[in-house]
Amino acid sequence: MNLVRKLILVGGLTMLALSVTVGAAAAKPLFREHFQDVGSDDFTDFCKDDPDLGDPGLMVREDFDVSGNFMINSHGSAELAYFSNTVHGTVSWTNLANDKSFTSVFNGVEKGSEGDRQR
Repeated sequence: MNLVRKLILVGGLTMLALSVTVGAAAAKPLFREHFQDVGSDDFTDFCKDDPDLGDPGLMVREDFDVSGNFMINSHGSAELAYFSNTVHGTVSWTNLANDKSFTSVFNGVEKGSEGDRQR
């Protein structure tokens, strides 16, 4: 094979490899979902088993607002799947007898891959 044919073949294979790599990198996620859960619950016997509070316990309202994103994608030459999960939330507990409350705000990120399960 002469030098010109070798150069054309190497150049063509290089362009093919680059186009496959760029196409895979620009591919859409396999799965993507946004979630949100908003609501409230009433508890009529909160901490009922605490001896300092006595019976029947506290009347407490829990208000929550939790949202986030979940995504599954693939990467690398082996096309291994990986996932990413982000969450943000606020949960408040209010004592209905005195209207005092406690609020918890949280954020989280979780990442993993198909290979993590094999360890």
